[in-house]
Amino acid sequence: MAFPVSPSDYQLYKNYFYDPINQAWRRLKGDKKIGEIFPVNGAVLSASQDFPAICLSNIVNYLDIAITEFPLLVNEKRQDKIQLLYNDSGSMVTVEDFVATIVGTTVTLTGPNATDVDSILLALVEEAKFAANSETPNYTLLNRAITIADVEYLITGINLATDAITVDSSPGDGVGVSVSFYEHRVPGSSTSARLYSARGVSVMSPGDADRYFVGGLARRGYMQGHWHTFISTGNTANNIFNFVTHGDTQNNTFTGGVGTSDGVKNPINDNLGNGTPRTAKTTNGPTLVTNLYMWAGVKL
Repeated sequence: MAFPVSPSDYQLYKNYFYDPINQAWRRLKGDKKIGEIFPVNGAVLSASQDFPAICLSNIVNYLDIAITEFPLLVNEKRQDKIQLLYNDSGSMVTVEDFVATIVGTTVTLTGPNATDVDSILLALVEEAKFAANSETPNYTLLNRAITIADVEYLITGINLATDAITVDSSPGDGVGVSVSFYEHRVPGSSTSARLYSARGVSVMSPGDADRYFVGGLARRGYMQGHWHTFISTGNTANNIFNFVTHGDTQNNTFTGGVGTSDGVKNPINDNLGNGTPRTAKTTNGPTLVTNLYMWAGVKL
């Protein structure tokens, strides 16, 4: 096979890549796409030359990988932008670039439109809450960045009321500035990429109508909003309108008449064949638990 002459660093050629450290062409392992995520059951496997893949289930918050060890994966992942994907009047729309006004260390998103701005900011805040396992977002656990003029700035805070992002240093003031969010870039480095944990999460495709799911960002579990039916028994007709106290863990009391009525408490069997509801800290569907890996193509 005639390989290209004078290859650039880590150049791909069919199923081979050029290793500039050893100055030789090497054959790629397997036939997966670089960056492909796939399951492997059993004990956690370490990345090696024979198995060039990284276990995302074995990462606490994030893992920075170097181009000198995973050249193809770093080059591939540094190109990935976080995208909004949604249906607009029957056509799928992709949004990956935003417009901002910058004053000091405050980057206020102004476009492309208010809905897109709200969607990306809500998703970033939600991921920071997911990382913190709290209603209070913690932006230092994942160290997400915003990219301005091809330079990454760490996000230190987000104000949903003003659509403002606070960053760690000033990018320079400006109006109508193009900004974006790269999923795997590391501030201050052009030779590394950041992979995020996949511990205890399920995989969801983006593109939902409400833009809850943004590709590359994690969300906490949640349930559909709902109300509960209130049942009162043994009361006179008008007593249901005359209760004076009620609470989550106490019976309701009524003025006049005789009767009892429970407050809304724990979910119980509805006697319709659905069984007793199972409760836990998060809401999850039936699950097959296995480790998730990202294919690197090669490990030097």
